[in-house]
Amino acid sequence: MRSRNVRIAIAVAVIAAATVTVLLLTRTSASGPYALTAWEYGAIAWVGPATEDLASVSATAQQLVDDVFALWGFPHPEAVEGRRLARKGDPAGGDPVDLRAIQWEGALLPPLIVVVFAEEEPMAEATGLEANLVTITYGVPPQPGFFDEDQTPTEAADWLADLTGASIAFACTAERWQERLAAATAGWMLDRALEIPEICDCTPYSLPELVRGGIGEFTVSRLLGGVDRIAAAKDYAAANGLPTVADENPLSFDVDAATHSALGASFIAYLVEEHGTDGLVEAICGWYSGGRSGYCMRSESRTLVYLKGWRAFLGLEPE
Repeated sequence: MRSRNVRIAIAVAVIAAATVTVLLLTRTSASGPYALTAWEYGAIAWVGPATEDLASVSATAQQLVDDVFALWGFPHPEAVEGRRLARKGDPAGGDPVDLRAIQWEGALLPPLIVVVFAEEEPMAEATGLEANLVTITYGVPPQPGFFDEDQTPTEAADWLADLTGASIAFACTAERWQERLAAATAGWMLDRALEIPEICDCTPYSLPELVRGGIGEFTVSRLLGGVDRIAAAKDYAAANGLPTVADENPLSFDVDAATHSALGASFIAYLVEEHGTDGLVEAICGWYSGGRSGYCMRSESRTLVYLKGWRAFLGLEPE
């Protein structure tokens, strides 16, 4: 477990309205658009008749998030006592939920709201999307420049916008919700870690999606099992080969989602074999060097080392 003294100031004007949103599973309820229950990191909104006990869902979700952080050698976040940002009422008649700031590695972060949909149709009605995906995005009122990195803003239903404080980028349905929550949490953790100066001295510029998605898929495989992504990546590499550093963008693949997930998980698995789970963030940070305006660019020499190692990890002969 790491021990760091980190000091990060996050503007009060942003924190005051902030809510981080993860979207997951359910359908419209006659008693209200959703039922609300508290968990350690904020609230879980269950849209429609609950197919699972909400207390059990919140306990499972909380343990899963804690396990994600523990896997990568970090302490889990903690709610900040006395720092209530908002109080959300439960339209289904339950107790209101207080949303509190989260503290992690010295950084203040917004609370997490998990919204659960059982089927794609009500999810699409509420979010405008049918994609069965999950992500975490700041739920704050739009501010100039604040969502520059969010490429897919959508119009949310009124109740969903009121609940989270902003429109939603992605949602997912009940199928394999634990896997999707674990993957989204891992990507969120990596992004937050790389923004903390005492963990990474400058924020990496243009982190490959193969890495961000790969850490999620690797996390799922370690915590929840499922498809053998490494075997699938080895099959792809044997049939198609892998690029070398001479290629323009050696970590970009025009493949289907399942193959991309397998390649990403295998790349992270290679880095873990070399650096351990608790050394992964440092390895990714060390892969970058200082650039203009405080951003970091990938080191070409380190990319070459990683590509050669990854190829060997997947059973390819050296070139």
